Amino acid sequence: MAWLRLALDFERDERAVELAVRLKTNRHPTPRRSRLVEAVKARRAAEEKPFRLTPRTVLPTKPTKDTSNVGILTKHPLDCEWVLVRDDAGFEEALRAVSQAKVVYADFETVAEDKDAAEKVIPWRMKPRLFSIYTGRRKVYILDLFALGDAAGRLRRLFEVGKDKLWVFHNAAFDLAVWREAAGTWAEIPSRVWDTMIFERLVQGTHARRPTVPGPSLASVVKKYLDLELSKDEQASDWNKTELSQSQLEYAARDAAVLLHVYRAQRDALLRAGWKRDGLDLLCVWLVEHVRLETSLKRYYRVNPRYTERVEELRKAVDKRGEDFARKWGFKYSQNRKIVERLRKFGVEVDGFNKTAKAELVKMIEAGKLPPDAVDLVIEAIELGKIKKEFDLLAGYVAADPARIIVGACGASTGRYVCRNPNLLQIPRQYKKDLLVPPPGFVFIRADFPGQEIRIVAHFAKEEKMREVLVDGKHGGDLHRRTASALFGKDEVSKEERQVGKGANFLLVYGGSPRALYRTLKQQGADPSLEDCERWHAAFFSLYQGIADWHRRIRRIYYRNDGQFWVYTPGGRSLLAKAPSKEEWDKDTTLKRNRGEWTERKALAEGLKRAFNYHGQATGFDIAALAMVKIRVELARRGWLDAAFPVLLIHDELVYCVREDLRFEVADIVRAKMEEAMDELLPFVKGGNAVPEEDVLFVYEDGRVETLEEARKGVEKCKDENGSSGN
Repeated sequence: MAWLRLALDFERDERAVELAVRLKTNRHPTPRRSRLVEAVKARRAAEEKPFRLTPRTVLPTKPTKDTSNVGILTKHPLDCEWVLVRDDAGFEEALRAVSQAKVVYADFETVAEDKDAAEKVIPWRMKPRLFSIYTGRRKVYILDLFALGDAAGRLRRLFEVGKDKLWVFHNAAFDLAVWREAAGTWAEIPSRVWDTMIFERLVQGTHARRPTVPGPSLASVVKKYLDLELSKDEQASDWNKTELSQSQLEYAARDAAVLLHVYRAQRDALLRAGWKRDGLDLLCVWLVEHVRLETSLKRYYRVNPRYTERVEELRKAVDKRGEDFARKWGFKYSQNRKIVERLRKFGVEVDGFNKTAKAELVKMIEAGKLPPDAVDLVIEAIELGKIKKEFDLLAGYVAADPARIIVGACGASTGRYVCRNPNLLQIPRQYKKDLLVPPPGFVFIRADFPGQEIRIVAHFAKEEKMREVLVDGKHGGDLHRRTASALFGKDEVSKEERQVGKGANFLLVYGGSPRALYRTLKQQGADPSLEDCERWHAAFFSLYQGIADWHRRIRRIYYRNDGQFWVYTPGGRSLLAKAPSKEEWDKDTTLKRNRGEWTERKALAEGLKRAFNYHGQATGFDIAALAMVKIRVELARRGWLDAAFPVLLIHDELVYCVREDLRFEVADIVRAKMEEAMDELLPFVKGGNAVPEEDVLFVYEDGRVETLEEARKGVEKCKDENGSSGN
């Protein structure tokens, strides 16, 4: 009964209300139950009150029509006053309110420096005009930073009294970037943040719904949880004028006040879904690092000049060779239908000129089965297509507007990032290391979590054979060689055979079939038969019995629950993997393109695939988030928050931008904290998660790339040369 009373008094939990009402019909009511029922009645009566923001003071502006009643709340009544703070006495009162609160709900209203900053919503080119603060005590403080003066000093005092509080924003990446720009340092912004936009994506992903990126908007979230139409008409109004209107002030107060109920509703939804409070706390701290990542990426986005020159070369090549092709053949290289017609005239029967058809035609050329004219046509069309594809790809990176890059934290159901305009998470391997370069005086540090996905599976499956290799160092500590040895039935394996073992490790641990293994190895350049892949599939699961048992458990629970499986991560999160419905299938263009039309069998297979993959992807995100938090704590301790900041999180790779003179110290911090994060969340493979120096890269502003190991040797060599010359 204690949890029920707590829910009624503080959380307004709907399930608790329903349970309390049922208690009223019990044959043997008790005084405690009667009090609970009365509390429910009182709460429901209060819910019929209108949503009202009442100003405590009259401002020197003309009041707008109907400034009090701006909507009706049916579930969470809000009856609070707001006060415009323009003097020191009011500011001190606001400080006291923040110091006494556990959670602070806040929102900035800003003035852009110029038209470009306003159109693109660039936070580091915004000046904070109003800062609305609500602590849940039925009073919203609207700080007029223009009237108060010394915005940096005011925000510094707010930070001092509220640095241990939980701050709730909607789209914290904007608000905290504005705060940082006004304060002048990353060291004086809150260290725990709840972003209702990103946590709403987590709520969506937890319940097997595609997260909304960009967004979701505050209006849509308020409509969902509060059944309230939140007007955003004043968002684009003039916030630079001396006297703000009543409607503008109500708008500023309302945007902060509604966050209380959205925060509670989101928190309760995640806890009911099986999240642990530790998981929520981890993400609240990680969100500050996400803000630093998104701000830094957009602010310092810079493409290697070498690729800018390459784009110009490709543009000229496409134009010239495209004209030559059209002059020679009478049509453009991109007209696949015309190419097919011409090939048929040459006696070559093909159904199309897609990727599969091109691969078959190349094999026919190698076997000498095509006439010379057909060979020329196919080779020229394929080469031109490759040049055009490379040009389009690089031109997209070079021409990208940094302010319009979409960095979608938790944009995937598993919590991973999504990135658009352009997609920086899927940069082709040949450009990945040096496509982006740091600003002058800085260095990029790129570090991978070693074998993360396989280690995660070993942890979940408690696979002792993998632990022997990863932790104890048996078989030279090379898991791919150990697997290849079992697949081929011999102790010594070649480089090509080890590659087969590597492909099997990364595919089969997540439920891959023999046919999927066959396709994967074919794409990697190997030439196995389907019978070979079936034999290797059986040998793999004969070796790793723990993984085979883990797969059987997941399949049994998944099918017993009609195509649903709840995944619980070591980081305290939970998410539902389920078979997609026909409507979901049709909306997912990628899924429909790759798998065809929806059938129940395909949907069940897709849901099972997600049940396997979510373990690795969601846990991988937890590990990366924990590592970023640990790195931040150490950087803050050393006073380096403005000298080192994250710029990308690419699945299992962290990228930090670091002042060049601190590159070795920060690289050691990054390596140590990545290892600590893996050890903490994957205790089964603890001790085998060290990040080798050769897997850590330095990328310099001129595009030069070297490993941490090479950089150390270079510094030592310079010291020796200087020492010998000095002697």
